[in-house]
Amino acid sequence: MKTGGWGRIFRSVKWHYFDAERLSLCSRSMALSDADLVQGNDDSPENCKRCRELRAKATVTKGAKS
Repeated sequence: MKTGGWGRIFRSVKWHYFDAERLSLCSRSMALSDADLVQGNDDSPENCKRCRELRAKATVTKGAKS
């Protein structure tokens, strides 16, 4: 996997954001494959609240460095 994305793993109610190493930003989940990761949709209420917060922070920080 080269980039991260949103994914919902087995038995998870919420979608989590997985980084390039397949770990969720909130450290609660690990993806075994990257086949179903979705880009965008960062503000969905179905996303994990902690992943959403960390994703927003990373996006703002990345934009500030450019």
